[in-house]
Order: sequence, then structure tokens, then C-alpha cells
Amino acid sequence: MKDKRNFVIVLALLFLLGLSFGTVSHSINNNQSSTSEEVGRWDVKITNVEVVTSGEAEDNDYKYKEGTIVLKPILRLVDDNIFYRVTIKNDGTIPATLGRYLYNEKDKNTGIIFTHNKPKEELAPGEETTVDFYVYLEQSKPSEQLEYTNELTAIFEYIQKN
Repeated sequence: MKDKRNFVIVLALLFLLGLSFGTVSHSINNNQSSTSEEVGRWDVKITNVEVVTSGEAEDNDYKYKEGTIVLKPILRLVDDNIFYRVTIKNDGTIPATLGRYLYNEKDKNTGIIFTHNKPKEELAPGEETTVDFYVYLEQSKPSEQLEYTNELTAIFEYIQKN
């Protein structure tokens, strides 16, 4: 009789243990399926560059990657100029704000002048901005030189908007 009683107690304990394990397992599975969150995606970069030249000007060697562009204009005549339209786009899902932008000429004494506008301060997801660069020769430069060249590096650093 004592063995039968012990057997019933062990059986009851196993049943309760199985019941509690099943309840906990079901509760965890329900919580996992109901708490999905969308993860933001960061993707602000230069997406396009248009180049329009005038006269004998050329730039076949410009390069861009992410938020950096390197322009390498060649001008030969006083009336030569180059127009660059750089498109920066927020292809991500996070709003961005302009943290800093830098322009660095390799040699400021070449006689080539770079002008540009400031990019848009804030970019919503899917929004874009353009930066226009205009490159031309100083009018006072003599035409003795066959080619005038210089290099400009521009960096556009967007950060997450608060």
C-alpha cells in the first residue's frame, strides 16, 4: 500500500511539473511573437554627379564614395569652366542632420577658383539635396600655361537627427 501511495505522489508531482513547464513555455512564445520592433537603417550618401563643361575644360577623373567627392578639373582657357551638381540622398529610414561639411583644395595658388552652395541642413528619409560647384579661372591669370589643374575634396557628414 505504501508503494502505491508513493507512486501516486510521484505521478502527481510529475503532472504538476509538466503543467507548469507547459504554461511557462506558452507564455514565453506569446511574448516573443508580440514584441517585434522595426530597426532603423542609416544610408545617407552621394548618389549622383552631373558634370557640364564649357570650352576646353574637362574632368574625366572625378570620384565619389559615400559622403566624399574628389573633383579634378582641367582648365585651359580663361573662358573655360565646369559645373558640377552633386546629389546627396537619405536612402535610410532615420532622419539626418548635417554634422559638418569640409572643402579642401590641394593647391590654392593654381588660379582655379571653386565656388559652391551649402547643402541642406536636414534630410528626412527619402529626401535629397544638391550641392552645386562652379569652377573657373581667375581672369588675371596669364594664358602662358597650357593647363591649369587642381583638386578639391569635399566631405559631407550627416548624423542622426535628435
